Amino acid sequence: MKRTGVALPLLVLALTSLSLGSAGCASASVYSKREPGELPRLSRLFVAGSSQGLDDSAPLGELSSAMTKQLSARGVASSAYVFESAELSSPEPLRQRLAESQADGLLLLTLSATEGWIASGGMGGVAAERTTTTRVEALLTPAGSDRRIWSATCKYGNKSRATQAILDTCAQKLVEQLFTDGVLTPSGTP
Repeated sequence: MKRTGVALPLLVLALTSLSLGSAGCASASVYSKREPGELPRLSRLFVAGSSQGLDDSAPLGELSSAMTKQLSARGVASSAYVFESAELSSPEPLRQRLAESQADGLLLLTLSATEGWIASGGMGGVAAERTTTTRVEALLTPAGSDRRIWSATCKYGNKSRATQAILDTCAQKLVEQLFTDGVLTPSGTP
């Protein structure tokens, strides 16, 4: 019986596809940075989203809404508005909305999605599956200041575009991180 040397590469390929197949599962991670030094006490936020670069601003509106719900549940008053890219050609519309909200901080959200491919399959073969990584960038500044005091990124890998569940998860993780980093104070806290 003659050996062809094909069995070992096929075994390696099958084991690799098994280990990569689990990588398609959804997972959310948050990375944040709090600026050093004394921070102002923020208890009322204006959540602003920019639809710049998005074909559809609906997911950004859903994210902003999810953020205000999460903030309210933690005792932080907030309001939200999604800006069209043309509105942000000058800073005046943002300043005006911030003043109207009477917030002491501005949380600016940017939402993006990146599509890619991942190997999946089992012993029967390897196939490529389309994946989407949803990325939410958040920047926090005190009202009337350009000084960024906190920034964070929430990345969520999944096999589909940003669903409400994905946006809710990112909103929850970002709000948790704001409190973990000691940036926010619930309304009414001395």
